[in-house]
Amino acid sequence: MSPFKLEVSIHATQRLKQRQITRRLVRRCIIKGKLVGFDVRGRKINELLVEGRKLVVIYIEVKLGVLIVTAYWKD
Repeated sequence: MSPFKLEVSIHATQRLKQRQITRRLVRRCIIKGKLVGFDVRGRKINELLVEGRKLVVIYIEVKLGVLIVTAYWKD
C-alpha cells in the first residue's frame, strides 16, 4: 500500500491512548496486517501480531486514506 493519510476518530483517539497503542502501530497493522474480515457495518478489520499480542484495527477507507474507528489488543 502506498503512503496514505491516517485519520483517527475522536473515539479511536481516546481508545488508542487508553490502550497504549501508537498511531505508528495502527499504520503498520493496516499496511502489513492481515485483513480478517468486515464488521456488521462493512468496516474492515485487520490483525497484526506485535510482540506476541494480536493488535486489531477497525477502519474505513476514505478518499485520501483511512479513518480509524477503533483499535484494541486481542488476548
